[in-house]
Amino acid sequence: MEVLAAAPILESRELVFDRYGPYVVIFNADGAAVPVFLASGEWVGEATSADLIGPLIDAFENGGAR
Repeated sequence: MEVLAAAPILESRELVFDRYGPYVVIFNADGAAVPVFLASGEWVGEATSADLIGPLIDAFENGGAR
């Protein structure tokens, strides 16, 4: 998986938004869980850690639990 571009945001001190193709992930300094959305706003799921973002996206693309 390759990060194509960071998601645009005006200002955020505690959150970091990253983009993986059509997917947007939100890293929060206060927690390990990582919410994942499509750029269109559709909910993909929440990875329990950054290491599990790829498997979550793979499961979503293959019709896994949402």
